[in-house]
Amino acid sequence: MRRFTYTYKEGDEEITSEFSYTPFEEFEEDKKLLPAFVEYKESGYIDIGAAFDIETTNFYSKKYKKPLATMWHWQFGIDEMTITGRTWSQWLELIEYLNERATLSGKTLLVWIQNASFEFQFIKGLLSWKRKEDGSFDIFAKSDRDIIYFKYGNIEFRDSLVLTQMPLKKFKKNFNTKVGKLSGDLDYKLKRTWKTKTIKNSEMAYNINDVQVLTSFFHSYIKPFFLDQGFKIPLTATGIVREEMKRNFKECDPAFKKKYRKKIRYAMPTRELYNEIRQYGFRGGLTHANTSACNDLMEETLHSLDLKSAHPSHELQDKMPMRYVRKNKKYWDIFVREILADYENQGFFGCFRFHNIRASGWHCLESKNKLVNYSDDCIFENGRLASGSWIEVCLMELDFLNYIDMYEFDVDKTECLYIYTCEKEYLPDFMRKTICHYFYIKENMPKDSMEYAVAKRKLNSTFGFCATGLVEAELQYNPATKQFEPSNELKTYESLTNNLLLLPQWGMAIAAGSRRDIVRALKATGCDSIYYDTDSDKVRHYEQYKDWFDKFNNEKIAKNEAMDIYGYDINIFRRLGTFEHEYETDPNGFMVLGAKRYICKHGGEVSVTIAGMRKGSLEAYCEKNNLNIFEQFRASLPEGYKKKTLKVLELSKEDSGKTTTVYTDETIEDTLVDYEGVEAEIHEESCVAIIDIPFKLNVEREFLEWIISRKNERDNQIYKGIL
Repeated sequence: MRRFTYTYKEGDEEITSEFSYTPFEEFEEDKKLLPAFVEYKESGYIDIGAAFDIETTNFYSKKYKKPLATMWHWQFGIDEMTITGRTWSQWLELIEYLNERATLSGKTLLVWIQNASFEFQFIKGLLSWKRKEDGSFDIFAKSDRDIIYFKYGNIEFRDSLVLTQMPLKKFKKNFNTKVGKLSGDLDYKLKRTWKTKTIKNSEMAYNINDVQVLTSFFHSYIKPFFLDQGFKIPLTATGIVREEMKRNFKECDPAFKKKYRKKIRYAMPTRELYNEIRQYGFRGGLTHANTSACNDLMEETLHSLDLKSAHPSHELQDKMPMRYVRKNKKYWDIFVREILADYENQGFFGCFRFHNIRASGWHCLESKNKLVNYSDDCIFENGRLASGSWIEVCLMELDFLNYIDMYEFDVDKTECLYIYTCEKEYLPDFMRKTICHYFYIKENMPKDSMEYAVAKRKLNSTFGFCATGLVEAELQYNPATKQFEPSNELKTYESLTNNLLLLPQWGMAIAAGSRRDIVRALKATGCDSIYYDTDSDKVRHYEQYKDWFDKFNNEKIAKNEAMDIYGYDINIFRRLGTFEHEYETDPNGFMVLGAKRYICKHGGEVSVTIAGMRKGSLEAYCEKNNLNIFEQFRASLPEGYKKKTLKVLELSKEDSGKTTTVYTDETIEDTLVDYEGVEAEIHEESCVAIIDIPFKLNVEREFLEWIISRKNERDNQIYKGIL
């Protein structure tokens, strides 16, 4: 074992720690260094925290005419011991030995990987995968490049990123791991190979901690939260909630369970209706900007208002659609009027054709990709419907109310292509009790505690539990091609839905509830609502609308006080789903260019949210070059400009921090000279290169023209005294 001390920064504090590791050559000489392979509490898992991680170098291969990557260092954590190696042959020897030990124990060694898809891409051609009884391999993938689980013999590899939904640097705070991830201590731009001699203490400390965080994670989180309670370890964050819901359902009265199963099967939509709901009815959060405010630096301050646990509030407060029944479309207007008058207890889902539709205010609601069909003359503002001769769209009752609030159309010409109606019921008690439990813990625990972090993730995952779609075809790994292929065996719709605990339409309804809250705020604030995103709204001249927000909040509070919270303190739940003041921007502190494209300054600090741009990259670029960040963000449309898109901003690959992946599934043989001038032979069965690329922010010319048009319209209304 080799030891060294290294001083690093953790926040503002300097810490000097001792680090240790065992090179594979030394481990081979004394394998007794390993702890005993003993089962933990009849869990089926060995009581050892294990983790695996690799370091790679990217390089451009003239031989293959593409970017490639090669592994130059691996580290394998076994409790507080870290074994290191430089070649795949060493790693394979270690794996075979650990598998032999685990097999002799009759139990499974659980190995954690942060982003298992990356490591799997390098090792998938190295291991001799054994088929299960059904002929498949013990590998689970959500997509061809999204691997979350694989098992080799008695070694089970799991993805910690998919389970926790958080980067390694947050593990120490959220899971009380003994050590935290070190940052900034490894220069990935240096070319390295398995022959590279120099590995600094700072670099080795970085490598060691990457696995030691995960070995500690097993003991601090996986054991107490799952194995100690005899629970199955889920694969994903949503899976944690799914398993808890299943357990809570099993504890219900047998008569209730039988009746509930029958009710769910009866209310399950047909396959045809399910497909319509998933493709057209299920919408995400309402995210957009007031076009008339785009490309302007806001002189006024904006109040950022945030809905408190938006989706969970609707899971607890609202009744959900049950069985949809197809109705005669001739009488659709009668059904719609009756249901909209009592939408809390009744619902519908239908496909409608609107004629001469146009946004009635300053905000465009409908996403282009959710329209079933539309006329050629439809105009879209940054992907949202502004106007058109006609559209066909699938709507449930809450979205129909949103259309009434946000659009004008020829009511007498509105057509119904088909319509289903339903009664509504609250989510079952076993689900609502669980959601209440998560919310109660989140609200009562200190924000820096592991209990708070765990409860918050679970609470946020309850919507994912309700919104998960059915998987009709599984992916199968093909070792000959080293790729995943869809299975030829398709699951029937009946088999997929026979034992579900919830209905597919519930996820649609929960998301619609949060959208309805935002639309109501947009209707009330009009042109002064500048930017909104799923559960938040940034409003100018907030004081003018405070009474409306207070009224909205009082409605929510009344609902909370009336709903069943299963014995929890009502004071904890009173403000669930209300608008809370998040922050106030500085004067001249906000600028937006559409959905997920804005710069915000509050409390003197600037933050940038631009889809596809790495956090902090624009701030660093402007600071380095002494540039005004808002001016860099502003779009200018030259007179006579005819191209479809306009480049607003471009950061070089050195400044952007943006990367892309290049996959290689075939075996490669090459050579590479490292940064010390040493040449090495490169052999990889497969690999993935992560390469730096520039970032470009483009805006549609049509959208910029709309911005100018909307600004003129706004200024004209101000001049006339309308605004």
